Amino acid sequence: FKNNIKLIKNYRISIKNITESILETNGQMEFLKDEIEKIKNQIAHKEQLKINNLENGKITKLTENLNENNKKLKLFQQQFKNENDNIKRETKELKNNQKQSKNLKENVIVEKNQQFIECQDDFNKISEKHKYLQDRITSLESQQLGIGINENKNNKDGNNGSLAQQLMETKKLKSNYQSQIKNTKNKIKGINKELAKLNKEIKAYNNNNNDLQNEYKMKEEHINKLQRELNGNAMDLDGDDDKEQAEDDENIGYNLENQLHQKSQFLNKLRQDIQMLDRTAMSQFNFQYSDPYRNFNRNKVYGKLGKLFNVRSNEYCKAIEICAGGRLYNVIVDTNETAKDLLNNGRLKKRVTIIPLNKIASNTINDSIVQRAKEIVGDEHCNLALNLIGYDNQLESAMKYVFGNVFVCTDMNSAKQVAFNQDIRCKSVTLDGDVFNPAGTLTGGSQQRQGSILENIQQYQLKNQQYTDTQNEYKALQQKLQQFNIKNERKNQIKQQIELLTHELNILKERINDSAYSDLEQRIKDNETELHKLQNEILSDLERKLNITKQKEKDLQQDLKNYEQKKNDQIVHVKKEIVKCKKELKKMEKELERKTENKNRFQQEIDDLNEEYETNMKQIDNINQSINEYKEKCKEIEGKINDIKKENKSIKAELKVEHENITKQDNELKKLEKVVNKNESQYNKMDMTLTKSQNDLENMKQQIKINNRVNEKLLNEFSWLNDDDAINETADDDNQNDDDDNNNDSDIIEDEQEIIQKQNKLKEEQSVLNNRINHKVMSMFERAENEYRDLIKKREIIRQDKKKIESVIRELDKKKEDTLESTYKKVNEHFGNIFSKLLPGTQCKLSKINEENV
Repeated sequence: FKNNIKLIKNYRISIKNITESILETNGQMEFLKDEIEKIKNQIAHKEQLKINNLENGKITKLTENLNENNKKLKLFQQQFKNENDNIKRETKELKNNQKQSKNLKENVIVEKNQQFIECQDDFNKISEKHKYLQDRITSLESQQLGIGINENKNNKDGNNGSLAQQLMETKKLKSNYQSQIKNTKNKIKGINKELAKLNKEIKAYNNNNNDLQNEYKMKEEHINKLQRELNGNAMDLDGDDDKEQAEDDENIGYNLENQLHQKSQFLNKLRQDIQMLDRTAMSQFNFQYSDPYRNFNRNKVYGKLGKLFNVRSNEYCKAIEICAGGRLYNVIVDTNETAKDLLNNGRLKKRVTIIPLNKIASNTINDSIVQRAKEIVGDEHCNLALNLIGYDNQLESAMKYVFGNVFVCTDMNSAKQVAFNQDIRCKSVTLDGDVFNPAGTLTGGSQQRQGSILENIQQYQLKNQQYTDTQNEYKALQQKLQQFNIKNERKNQIKQQIELLTHELNILKERINDSAYSDLEQRIKDNETELHKLQNEILSDLERKLNITKQKEKDLQQDLKNYEQKKNDQIVHVKKEIVKCKKELKKMEKELERKTENKNRFQQEIDDLNEEYETNMKQIDNINQSINEYKEKCKEIEGKINDIKKENKSIKAELKVEHENITKQDNELKKLEKVVNKNESQYNKMDMTLTKSQNDLENMKQQIKINNRVNEKLLNEFSWLNDDDAINETADDDNQNDDDDNNNDSDIIEDEQEIIQKQNKLKEEQSVLNNRINHKVMSMFERAENEYRDLIKKREIIRQDKKKIESVIRELDKKKEDTLESTYKKVNEHFGNIFSKLLPGTQCKLSKINEENV
């Protein structure tokens, strides 16, 4: 009775403490629940903002603007390329015309002029001789007519006077020619003196001129070298060996940037897919542990089995998953020592099964049995599960252990034959996941709604492989673009150097042209030209005329002498001479006519060549004008291209910032999800603790009731317990000091012996019962109890929802019937009116087939 009172008192104190603890736990759970809901709302809000931003936000607009700019850029670059092609075409035509004009001016026209001069010289010689023969004939005819002594007669051609007078005129003409020749020779002598003086003066400027010329040649060679480097091959600057240039650099740069942009977008999409799969499908295959000891080699731990192989075809994923079962989550390590280290010191967060490669038994089905199974159902309908996966060779023993003793069949009939055949009797799995066990069991039925785990793993591995390949392509494109930019920068530097050197070359050319050496050189050229003209044209012409005049003088002297000595015989001689001279004159006239034709022909050819030269020069001017117009257009288009590139650069920078913001949002979402998971785990633990406390509370209340019943029985049986003295005595006994215990040592010792005996007996019973009791029953019971309460709540919710749905259905049926009834009456009325109008004197109406249901 006393002990029961104490127990009831202790139970009530414990109930009070547990009740306070339950209230505190409930408060904490409510707080955690509110916190979880709040964080989940934040996650949903952030995810919705992220989706809206991706679909209709700034990224979409920036991407659209970038694509639009890329289209414009491609159009302008094509226009720029077309204009450059026009410039190349016009430049090529310009070089051809310049080459042709240069050839006309320096070769063809000069050659024709030289031929014309030679023809002119021949024409002059023949003309002089022709004139001489005419004068000779006139003189002979004068002698023949007897006018030689007549000093007052004139001949037809204006040759006045007698032979003596003609002789005197000839002598005067001869003297005049000799005087002109003397003056010409004096001029030649003076020019030679001046040339000697100028050549002496020009030597003083030779060194300076040579330095300038050498500098000019060096700069010109440097420009040629840079031009060859720019074009990528040796090329004559005059255009003699023109070659087609490479594809437009701007177009190449645009294509590389566009490819990089596309790869970047594809990488972002793959990264998002991988993150999604990693959160959903792959999280359960992540094996987290701490290093058991310092410098632990993590390569000894291969990871969970599900991530260490790939299925050769997706159609086998379901079957392979069923074959592996829970072993998909087993951890593969190299040795049993590594497994022991992980279990003891790896701080594992979950219970795991570890497969050490050095200890695992890798039993596989015999090849003869495999061959027999294929003979029964066909090669295409039966395969060993091990042959349907790919894996690393060092994992072979683990893979054989998991997949080496199971067949995968295409249908249930094949699986059944393989499993229950007396020669085979091996476990078989169909593509749909149905399992046939030779022991006689068949597993199958409903399929999982979510996709196969292995299919998700396959997709994850495929995405990872695509990401790696795309990332390598992206890096290769980046390297290629970097090399292109370096090459393009070098090209721009070369162009700047060429422009600078060309400017320096023009300045140097002006210095050379304005130098004293150039002035002296020009004066020397002018003097040499004049000297050549005096020597080859004027002097030779005067000497030729002088020789003719001398011949004429000699002939006149001879005629005069003969006329005086042999006057009679002279008539016959004169006649002969006249005939001879006329023959020669006739011959000279033909020759003169031919030379005149040649002269006119050469003159016409020279005029035609000059006209062609002028036409070419006009074409050159027109081509230069066209080239300048094309260059202006190129500058305008290049300005637009640069503007678009600057805009694209800013857009890409903004896109980069937006993508970084998206990444930050993803990281924030991950952190929030971790917090939610942590809070939910804590909430579940508290819920289990609360359930346990509530069970303890119920047990204590029940125990109090039992103790109260026992006390009531004791009171009924021993009425003296109702006395106050007995109760006080029991209270006094309860409050005795330790000093009174010494008086009752023998009683205490006896009580202790009895207690020890009872304790030993209870321990023996406990040890016997330990082997029969499942110690996990309480946790299983609590879990089942929680599930039962959840199901009861869900059932109540479903019943409430059912009542609401039934009420709504009844309301809708009522509205439907009322609507159909009113519509039926209106249609019936209208139908009767229309029928009576069509057939006067008649009536018609619609009748219901079923009065209860319209």
